[in-house]
Amino acid sequence: MAAEKDWTSKLVKAMLNNSTESISVAYLAKINKLSPPEAELQPLAVIGGKKQNVVSKARFLVLPLVGKDVSLNLDYRVGDNVVAIVLDDDDMYFTNKSTFKVDSNRKHAIDFAYVIGKVADATDFKGGG
Repeated sequence: MAAEKDWTSKLVKAMLNNSTESISVAYLAKINKLSPPEAELQPLAVIGGKKQNVVSKARFLVLPLVGKDVSLNLDYRVGDNVVAIVLDDDDMYFTNKSTFKVDSNRKHAIDFAYVIGKVADATDFKGGG
């Protein structure tokens, strides 16, 4: 009976490991190409000795900031390192106008990405660096 419990726990543990390995939540990437309102991203993490696939259509978020000294223009450039979050479902048919259909069973895929910000350098702070 102990052997069965051990086999069952190993199976459950393997299933959990496999399911969590395929879930992406957020990642660091470099902007390879800008085509507003989208960008091509190269994820920076090397996994198993291999670069990850390029994400060709990442979108950007605009924060609803208000103030006389605040610019709502996005200031991203090719070469910037950014943080991207991953949606639960595909956004292939999202147009920013209304509801959209989901045409895939894939969940948390790295290419359902939204850039939420640039990784700061010392020069990004007031007073320089």
